[in-house]
Amino acid sequence: DGSGAISKKNINGQFDGMQTFFLKDGTSHQVLYENGNKIKHPNTGDVEGASSDILPGMIDKIKKTFEDNKKNQTVFLIGDSLMASIQEELRDNTINRNLSFIPMTNAGCDFLDKAFNQKNNFCNINIQKNRAEKIKQYKNSIIISHLNYKNLNHENSDEFIETYINNINKYLDLNHYVILIYPIPQWPINISKNLHDRFKKDKNLFLKELNKPKNHIYINYSDFKDDTKKIINKFDELKHKNLYKLFPDNNFCNNTIKNRCLAHTSKNIYVIDGSHLSKKGSKILNDDLIKLIDKIKLKTN
Repeated sequence: DGSGAISKKNINGQFDGMQTFFLKDGTSHQVLYENGNKIKHPNTGDVEGASSDILPGMIDKIKKTFEDNKKNQTVFLIGDSLMASIQEELRDNTINRNLSFIPMTNAGCDFLDKAFNQKNNFCNINIQKNRAEKIKQYKNSIIISHLNYKNLNHENSDEFIETYINNINKYLDLNHYVILIYPIPQWPINISKNLHDRFKKDKNLFLKELNKPKNHIYINYSDFKDDTKKIINKFDELKHKNLYKLFPDNNFCNNTIKNRCLAHTSKNIYVIDGSHLSKKGSKILNDDLIKLIDKIKLKTN
């Protein structure tokens, strides 16, 4: 439908970052820029990502799944472009379990029942209404949602979080199942670009540093917890028989080094830029997601 996130420009006015489009068939299309030039996507090795990962025949399989939506339990993935970065893996997992999959991810658009910025073409009241109307067509669906802490405005953060919580409660009371994804760590720099620049500058030094976890790019876990405290406190208060919770920080923080959330290892990058999960990062999150989906399926069968 043409919605998506437009890449930011650097001080020279050149595109620098990721541009994402979300299409009506549920696929996404990503292009990465560095200093105005298209660069290879880490998931595919091509200049385009996401949709290029879909194997031949997969689109027909997806369309057939959409046609069967009324027959199968439906999984909705709702959120901003951070959620879009996990939808390819999630789509495969749900299709393999005979579940219908409907992604409703828009750039900068968390799952609210109102719009805080009416002028945002990618997130306005019409988009939120369309989400609500779509969910209304299905019963006992599984809603997967995440609130991006980087989207919070300090001036209205309390209202923003409360609106999100009220929306989640509304769908729980309507007997939908909700998988609530707790805040996903985000880093202040472009991880892929940083590693690439260091490699170009001094390959031998870079490879030597890469073997030591203390040299891996990180944020302090304590800082992350402080940044997300308001959201986590509200999420912790939520209780419902149809509510399931997922904790991404268990995978990315405090595992290799205490009080650090690592953006990569010596073999894998978890995020493409500073926020959007790579194929490896998406798989890690999806492994936990599908366990919760299987629990819900077992409960409803």
